[in-house]
Amino acid sequence: AERFEVTDRNGYFRFDRVPAGTYTLSLYATDVDGPESIAEGAVEGVVVRAGAVTKQNVSLTARPLAGAVYG
Repeated sequence: AERFEVTDRNGYFRFDRVPAGTYTLSLYATDVDGPESIAEGAVEGVVVRAGAVTKQNVSLTARPLAGAVYG
């Protein structure tokens, strides 16, 4: 199952009540290098333990959005 969250102004986000398990964390950010760009990053194997807080840093790589249409 997928879950989505939006970051705060500092790029922090939080998922509440995540069942214990191993997850892939994927991040996307738009308009990072201009109005037609996207940044992406992913981390596989993020382990969440019951009753614990899990913190994870993710590096994003920016690129132009191909075929973007605005207006």
